[in-house]
Amino acid sequence: MIEPSQARRVVLFQIKKPRPRQTMKTRTVPVPSVKVLVLYTVLAPGLLTAATQPWDRASRHRLKQTLFQEISKRQVLEGKAAIPHSSQPLQQKGVYDCKVRFNFAGECWKKELRHRLAFFDNNPFVPIWVSLLLLEAHVYGRGIEPSNQQLFLSLGYLNTTIDKTRDYDNSLIGFYPYIFDDAQQKFVMRKVFVEEIIHMFENLPPALLDGFRYIIPEPLRQALVIQNKGNNSLGGGCLGDVSDEQIRREIANSGFMVMQYHTVSPVFPSDSDDTFSWLGLGAMLKISRDQRNNFASPLQAWLEMNSNISSAFEALKTYAYRPFSHDSNSNTIDSRSYYALRSFLDQAKAANNDVALVTTWFQNIDEELPAKAGEITMPTFVNDVCLAVGANVLYGIVSTVLSGLVPPEVLDDPDIERLLYNTSSLIDHMIHHDFHERQDLVLFYYPPRNQFFFFLSRSLFLLEMFSRESDLVRPVLSDVHSTIKRCLEENVTDYLVHHARKKEASDTIYFDDFLGDGDITENGDAIRLGEDRIFSTSMAASALMYTWSVFDRSSRSLSWKPDVSETVIDTIEGCIRWLSQHATDPSYKPWNAFFSSGRKGRHNLPFWYPANRFQFINGSRLSSPETQAELPVDMFFAAMQGYVSRVEYEAMLTRPHFGVRTPSSFPGYNAEGWNSFAIWSSEAYTYSAALLAISLFDQLS
Repeated sequence: MIEPSQARRVVLFQIKKPRPRQTMKTRTVPVPSVKVLVLYTVLAPGLLTAATQPWDRASRHRLKQTLFQEISKRQVLEGKAAIPHSSQPLQQKGVYDCKVRFNFAGECWKKELRHRLAFFDNNPFVPIWVSLLLLEAHVYGRGIEPSNQQLFLSLGYLNTTIDKTRDYDNSLIGFYPYIFDDAQQKFVMRKVFVEEIIHMFENLPPALLDGFRYIIPEPLRQALVIQNKGNNSLGGGCLGDVSDEQIRREIANSGFMVMQYHTVSPVFPSDSDDTFSWLGLGAMLKISRDQRNNFASPLQAWLEMNSNISSAFEALKTYAYRPFSHDSNSNTIDSRSYYALRSFLDQAKAANNDVALVTTWFQNIDEELPAKAGEITMPTFVNDVCLAVGANVLYGIVSTVLSGLVPPEVLDDPDIERLLYNTSSLIDHMIHHDFHERQDLVLFYYPPRNQFFFFLSRSLFLLEMFSRESDLVRPVLSDVHSTIKRCLEENVTDYLVHHARKKEASDTIYFDDFLGDGDITENGDAIRLGEDRIFSTSMAASALMYTWSVFDRSSRSLSWKPDVSETVIDTIEGCIRWLSQHATDPSYKPWNAFFSSGRKGRHNLPFWYPANRFQFINGSRLSSPETQAELPVDMFFAAMQGYVSRVEYEAMLTRPHFGVRTPSSFPGYNAEGWNSFAIWSSEAYTYSAALLAISLFDQLS
């Protein structure tokens, strides 16, 4: 589906002040019956829907069956496609489909690169989240019940991603599986990324292979160059109109590749995001067992894998960002994160408030340096802060406590209490003030805005559910509840309502993010392909429903909050109408960019932002960095240590850093110099998001 450039544009991100609640018309429950589309076409079960998809509940049930089938057939039932020179399978048993792509945007040949340069990726995020959404659709909505076998398959794979490099049982999850290395006689993280990406390069022209020296081991790269000599598998179509050298330059100039000489290896430590999403899955299994009296066996399997859940809470405290601390491991953060957080830190400093924030990686600088090639290190050798990671950690804590998976006493720990306070306050502050300015920095790893809103809404949904039955178990949860409730019901709701796109001469509503919306024709006209439209629309609808509905556990019913506005319900209904027509419409890619590298284009690199700690990976410091016009040849990191006053920081912003001025605005992920970064995309995740949205709506309507 190609839309004309004249289509109404959406401002990238502009939070508007919420309208006074009394000016918004409200609708009491139950929701009036919806109009049935005049055009009614009966489709065979399992057939891809068309634009004539009917609107009644029966047709939506058939669509849910189709979506469930699409999800199920994307789960790997047996490991397959062994990697050359390795005994490990490329697609591991239990994972769902996920491909790493590159967000090239612009002329036709760049679109072709985005479509054709891709490789299958095994990671824990997709099986965790597909399982979560299937469970939520079934428990809270009218979704189709996943089988125990489906859940067991994912749990079996996820068990391989529990951090085995530590000498104690733990619940920490790494981005890739751990295997025992006979030569080293210890567990190591599999270099899955390296193994997987080689398959993408097996038939690439030598000119393109030259741009990937960092990723492909040199002996293998040389062998591929000889093997592929004279080969041009990317030829044909509009790619045939450009030279290999032009393609190579486009790849080499991306932020992903510019950083290749400043990263030891793509093998990373366990992280808070996967870990607390994993805990959230355990909590959802327990809620499902308690609520629906099923999934007892998968829950038991999960519990047997997690005999030391407290390890996750300890890691969260150990690796938290504490800008006002005197500990150089705790007070050092990625220079880009500091840039994004500085107004929040300025306010905390002025109020004499201490701060502890959730970071991404369970590692510190002293633990990783001196670093050697192939060792586990953070991507840029220093930790960072991402609001989406914070939202997932928030949900992991809230869900494990409220479900009874962990005792409420964990919240009596002053550090955990502070992390909850500060993380929810940071999210609220950023959405109110700075989110729209540098979305690329505040959503460090998770670009989609609506996905972030959905992550956050899940915590509110649980807090509302349990607070209606009794007081929340600790005051800190009440504070978190009120903070994110205000944020979601006012700012986020207002944003979503005002940035919904209504299809002309239609009562359908959809949302786009950025994937596939940055291409141009030969004449320079914009092309809007909406390659993340199904995903973005689903996430927006579910975020609004989780914000404006309440689940009653005793009656197993989902109902609108009494003060939900008619505008909100109309927006949700419009989204479901659009999904009913297009959720499996082959005119739209079922893609997303749910995750990305932290390096998004040339202008997003950490070296261009003010920093006061410059260190080589051998531990030595970089001398006189302010006088250097170019990046050093040797690997190093640039970070901000401690707190820097607003006046001093503003002065640092006026100076170039390694010859480059700090980018002060964000023109979007498809703008020149901001695109060409790695994204993770899963069709199963998109279909799961659509299934959840339609299932929740069916329960409400």
